[in-house]
Amino acid sequence: MSEYEEVGQDEFTLMTCENVGDTVLGEIIARNEGRFGPYWTIRLEDGTEVFTPSHKVLQNRLMKVAIGSNVKIEKLESLAPKVRGQNATTMYKVSVKR
Repeated sequence: MSEYEEVGQDEFTLMTCENVGDTVLGEIIARNEGRFGPYWTIRLEDGTEVFTPSHKVLQNRLMKVAIGSNVKIEKLESLAPKVRGQNATTMYKVSVKR
């Protein structure tokens, strides 16, 4: 038995939209500040809480949405990086339930 115990695995569930067309539906319950800028906590319809990734396009879209809003986040596409060694840009569509 090890004297070390892994931490953080169950504490931080990242929102996943792996494929184009994948969607996440839920209520924005908090805006947080992290090392790579703001991120949001979303409570999904099943009660699970997830955190948004620090993708700049998604951050910019969510800045316009109020806490308590019900949102639909859809992955539109991933664009190849323009500079070698950088990450791809992921494009999202964010819709608010009225």
